[in-house]
Amino acid sequence: MTFNRFTLFILGFAAATVPTQASLSFNNGDQSGGTLNGAIANWNTASGLNYTSSEIFFTGAVSGTPATYTDPSTSLFFEGFNPSGTQGNVVNGTQNSLSISGTSLKQPTTAGIIEITGFGSGVQAFAFEYQPTFSGSNGFCIGVNRASFNEGSFCDDSTGVQSSGDVGFVGITSTTPITSVWIGPSFDQSQTFQINNFDGPGGAVGERSTLLLLGFGLILLGFLGRFRRAEARS
Repeated sequence: MTFNRFTLFILGFAAATVPTQASLSFNNGDQSGGTLNGAIANWNTASGLNYTSSEIFFTGAVSGTPATYTDPSTSLFFEGFNPSGTQGNVVNGTQNSLSISGTSLKQPTTAGIIEITGFGSGVQAFAFEYQPTFSGSNGFCIGVNRASFNEGSFCDDSTGVQSSGDVGFVGITSTTPITSVWIGPSFDQSQTFQINNFDGPGGAVGERSTLLLLGFGLILLGFLGRFRRAEARS
């Protein structure tokens, strides 16, 4: 195998191991609309999991400055971001603080954005209950396996509740492993919201594709060294 062919082989393998954009399905339910329990039941069937109202809650405290939250049972990592653009429709990269209220995680910033990472390898479903705080009917946008949040181009689903303080449910299933979930305002809305509980199966042990790429990168470095020594001798 020549050097060029070997390089093409490595690049092709690397491309095959990088997570692709998933084919997603969403089950959304609203307490006021009477579809909350139906959405949960549908997601349970689609995901093969069993979400109940006594799912994983937020316990303990946030940490750091600005504050973030790491779930002790799943190692899921929750991080808040400030908005920019009209009513915060794009994440501007500046981290802000989340807070724990009872057993819920709150995003206190108006039109603030939350990113959830740390999913275990092979996790292809995620669900949560939420309560937005606003006057009128507002919604938010969800992006899965996206590089950032942008309601215009990185929004995979939009949902919301009919009345302020109502409980809503979102259950996500994916054809590829979930690596991140973004939650932020949609349609130029400006509410704050909280996540009451969630189902995030599996702990964070390092993404399989990342580990494969690291291993093959080391192998590639070894082969490059051999090629250079062979060229030096010729």
